Amino acid sequence: MYGLSRTSNANSKRFSTDIRCGRADLVRRAMGKKKLDVMAKEREIFIHGELDENGNVIVPGCVRNGIDEASANKIFDEMAEFAKYAFNKSHAAAYAVVAYRTAYIKAHYPEALMAATLNSFLGNLDKVPMYIDECKDLHIEILKPDINKSYSKFTIDNRKN
Repeated sequence: MYGLSRTSNANSKRFSTDIRCGRADLVRRAMGKKKLDVMAKEREIFIHGELDENGNVIVPGCVRNGIDEASANKIFDEMAEFAKYAFNKSHAAAYAVVAYRTAYIKAHYPEALMAATLNSFLGNLDKVPMYIDECKDLHIEILKPDINKSYSKFTIDNRKN
């Protein structure tokens, strides 16, 4: 039950120790979609367990497994907090590929990346200055508008003055 979660799949594995996989996936989805009513019900089951109509234990819960209620609440809170920004493994892998490719382009073609980035935020007065500062950090010169040379968007100027 204790450990660090890296993906939402890890949260499912945490639950699946004493909870069937279907319920673990339900909790993972509820956390990911911020379904507070479902999460409240599942918190109760996580901490105190669940009994069927005959009083048989379906899910033992933390308390029956020797974990005090305060610790169980803390564990559930940590998983819920994590779920606010968690991705499942397939999404995390896809984002990793995008991040790797973007880093490669930034390292080998910084002018092209920054021109495309600036163009994607044209009209956003909060983002454009931030990316112009990034250009300065990368030693990419941003030329002032010139009626004889400028285009309607950011471009790479390979011509020498």
